Amino acid sequence: MTSAGYYAPWFRRPELGTPLPRALYEKMSPRGRELCRYVVDWEGKG
Repeated sequence: MTSAGYYAPWFRRPELGTPLPRALYEKMSPRGRELCRYVVDWEGKG
């Protein structure tokens, strides 16, 4: 049997770990930013 799960891009599971600090995100290449855009701590709560 095969199974696949899909989530909306805005869905977050807090148990998966801490978000990426925004300061680190700002230092990434454009491709890195594109790949990590959904795991950034945009609100600065991390």
